[in-house]
Amino acid sequence: MLVVNQELIRDFENFLLEEISVKYSTIKNYVSQINNVFHYQTVVFNSDEELLKFLNKKIVEITKKSNVKKTLLASVKYFLFFLDKKNLVDDLQKKIPLTSKKFFKNYSYTELKNKIELLKSLHNGSFYYTLALFQLETGLRINDVLNIKKNYLDVSENNNLVINTFGKGRGVGKQYKTFIVTETAKKILSSLALNAKDEDFLFLPSQFLQKINLLLKKGEISNLECEREINKIKQTVYHNYFLALKKIGVSSHDLRRAFAVMIYERTKDLMLVKELLNHNSINTTQVYLRFYLDDKVKEEKLKILVGGGLGGA
Repeated sequence: MLVVNQELIRDFENFLLEEISVKYSTIKNYVSQINNVFHYQTVVFNSDEELLKFLNKKIVEITKKSNVKKTLLASVKYFLFFLDKKNLVDDLQKKIPLTSKKFFKNYSYTELKNKIELLKSLHNGSFYYTLALFQLETGLRINDVLNIKKNYLDVSENNNLVINTFGKGRGVGKQYKTFIVTETAKKILSSLALNAKDEDFLFLPSQFLQKINLLLKKGEISNLECEREINKIKQTVYHNYFLALKKIGVSSHDLRRAFAVMIYERTKDLMLVKELLNHNSINTTQVYLRFYLDDKVKEEKLKILVGGGLGGA
């Protein structure tokens, strides 16, 4: 069963940001098209055939009213790649090229830990390696990592498992995310926080932030202009990080998926994985684990066949 809701579509947007190299406005357009297909509602599908029938029907309906066929088809195809339903793509209307064809390379945690070592040989490679390693160890989205300030950290012990929460005040209350702090992640945080001030972003280049803060103190820029400049730095770091990962054949999304599989392998607790990935819907978590779960089902079926003999008793 597949449940499509706003939580899933938000993860789809993050997937696009991490997987394809196009303008942000293009990604927003893709997400808008998917929202048009589902009308911002929760829709449940019991089979791939049901999903495909629904999508083909919507494509016909929408393209009758507006000339968005090419963008709509590309959006739906990306959405199917995100759901790991590549088998359905060929059954949509064809001849619409995709920006990238290699999705879900399904690396293991150990494979990725070895692979990101290659980042060290690149320009600013140590910085990108630290980002990648922290993301692999925590499962956080890269935009969440870049938003971490020193004063967001609240470390506590819980049955020998260190839990770390951070949040940013928006109006009344705060938004918090929870993630595991492994020994490796703890060392990274400790190193970055050592000489940082409470308001410093731990994963942004300090030299740029110092210049902006100096201009702010002198009154040469407003708080709003300061925030805009910081967002520009985040976008630059994100873009360069994306390119660095691309050079070694990895995506930010691969790191998050490998983390999810590692946690599930060790705990077999789907709800824990959901919590650590900060998903609102368990359905979204199942999408992240689909490769792993499908492979395990196949393994179990083969064990039964081999154990019982193909010819029966």
